Amino acid sequence: MTGPPTGTVRRRAKVLVLGATGTGKTTFIGSASDIDPIATDVPMAPPIDGDDPSAPGPTTTAAIDVGRVDVDGHTLLLVATAPPQRVPELRDDLGRGAAGAIVLVDPARASDSYPDIVAASDGRLPFLVAVNPIGRDRTSIDAALRMGPDVPVSVCDARDRASVKATLRELLDIVATTTIVEATATATAGPAAG
Repeated sequence: MTGPPTGTVRRRAKVLVLGATGTGKTTFIGSASDIDPIATDVPMAPPIDGDDPSAPGPTTTAAIDVGRVDVDGHTLLLVATAPPQRVPELRDDLGRGAAGAIVLVDPARASDSYPDIVAASDGRLPFLVAVNPIGRDRTSIDAALRMGPDVPVSVCDARDRASVKATLRELLDIVATTTIVEATATATAGPAAG
């Protein structure tokens, strides 16, 4: 399988992996990475209610997770950060130069990832919402996140390498389309007055 034509998407690109605590950022990167990922996970306190199946896992990212994967001729640096309330400047710094973002969503706690979707869209970054395949339909996810039908949504099992790579391919398509649209808009606008 070949990737997009040369010039539409950078051959090497940084992809941010965003999402609320416990959405599977570390798992996503670990499943995809062709190298041993760098992870800074630390133990979390157990959930207060004890048996909540939608509660985050036993660890959380303390600072940053990094992996690298080749997808259809593109080398992608995958970078996830701790939630912005822990280290707000880190996410902004790591976002500079990113080609796009994947926002992971747990359907049982969909609204927890809303701030990450806002951050990706406010940063004018091409992004894709990747939802864990846990029995919710698109309409209920849209309602929880207050998203319109124009927000790209994919089903992704962060534990499954093939599923993660398929989601990354979808993001590459979005980035390529965005790049082509921006280039067309710039070309049709003509030279700046001055």
